[in-house]
Amino acid sequence: MSSKTKKMISYAFLELAKKKNIDKITVKDIVEKVDITRQTFYYHYKDIMDVIEWSLEQKMSEILEKSLQAESMEKSIRELLSLVEENTDIFNKLMNSQKRELIERLLVETIRSYMKKMIDRTELFMDMRRSDLEVAINYHSFALAGILFEITNKTKPVDLDLLSEKIYLLITGKMFNS
Repeated sequence: MSSKTKKMISYAFLELAKKKNIDKITVKDIVEKVDITRQTFYYHYKDIMDVIEWSLEQKMSEILEKSLQAESMEKSIRELLSLVEENTDIFNKLMNSQKRELIERLLVETIRSYMKKMIDRTELFMDMRRSDLEVAINYHSFALAGILFEITNKTKPVDLDLLSEKIYLLITGKMFNS
């Protein structure tokens, strides 16, 4: 029941975020939407920021897991870009809120986790020293986060196939070999 209630609160927040400025969403709004008490809300979350953090982590984990199921690294990147593009509205609302700094940090941390899983799965950078690997992961995590921010801010469509190919070539170092 506890996990279900936590998810219901998160879902209510995301639904409210579709219609309302994120900075204007209150605990009262959420408890009314879910039909729970404030005490129940505070049992599951410390505050609205905690709901945002948990919701974003869940959504990004879901997106990343879907993309990691792709048959190749390039297709995984394509899937990631596509799933982020499909969730542009909520990303833009989060990025345009007072919580932007938190959102950016969470996104980079999540992408860092994605990069580590991708590297483990593909054995990319397996010849690299551990200290160099951490630098490469950080570099690519921030770069990919920047690209995701760009995708969600575009007013015209992005060629995700071309973009995923270019990102793949950059990450693998193959762009510099051609």
